[in-house]
Amino acid sequence: MKNRKFLTVVLVCLLTITLFAACNGNGGNDGSGGNGDSGVAAGEIDVIELIARSAQVMQDVTEYDSTMEMDMTMEFEGEVITTFVVVDINAQLDPLRMKMTMIMDSPLHGMKMEIDTYAIHEGDYLLMYIHTEGMWVRQATPFSQELMDELMQVSTIEMMADLVTNAEIVGEEVIRGIDTWKIEVVMSAAAMMEILQDMPGGESFVDIFSAEMLAEMDDVASTLWIAKDGYYQIKVELDMTDAMAAMMADTGATLTKMSMIMTSFNFGNATPFELPPEAADAIGL
Repeated sequence: MKNRKFLTVVLVCLLTITLFAACNGNGGNDGSGGNGDSGVAAGEIDVIELIARSAQVMQDVTEYDSTMEMDMTMEFEGEVITTFVVVDINAQLDPLRMKMTMIMDSPLHGMKMEIDTYAIHEGDYLLMYIHTEGMWVRQATPFSQELMDELMQVSTIEMMADLVTNAEIVGEEVIRGIDTWKIEVVMSAAAMMEILQDMPGGESFVDIFSAEMLAEMDDVASTLWIAKDGYYQIKVELDMTDAMAAMMADTGATLTKMSMIMTSFNFGNATPFELPPEAADAIGL
């Protein structure tokens, strides 16, 4: 019974992380790794354009590190389950080499799961290695520019206009020693789901839920910190409680808290990594 409950929590966490990627994915489209300096002050452009410009700057970054933290509390089959998730990402995008370590911890139930994922472009294939519970698995996907474009989800001002329903610069803060604008943003849940459907594997997540459940999703409130120098997205904070609670209402799970924070750093100088030798014995999927 505990395992079934924990698997339900895992599913919700994975969906939420994927939704987070749909609205905030870092990427690279031309491999330039430019400095992102547009020379335009925030007061001189529309805030939606500022967010879109920042997204485009992030897509020109060819290396970065990120840390994402999620705090979730839900009631399922009469039990209250609190889960903490930490995801560390090391990304090099030209060529594509990415490592993601996700640790899910539910202290009250004594359950903990660690998943290491490696995505590496080699020759004509994108190789995905996953390690958890002492087991390695591997999947090879034919690599193409179309696949890369789907993974990166190149943002445009038009996309931001569809995704963002309201945005306002509410202040300034120093994050990790960097001067930033603090922007409060409301994003359309429906637009997020459309972006998710276009991502590789996104349809499999969306198909888990009925059209009625998706229609119940509320918009998502977030706070975004954009660097004044270079327009990098330094920090993003989302409160997905209302959106996910409405979506999960028909599953028997009552979600009372779902918050996420992602901090990005080391732009252009990601932490290097190597694929462990044990991955050579991975089971092919």
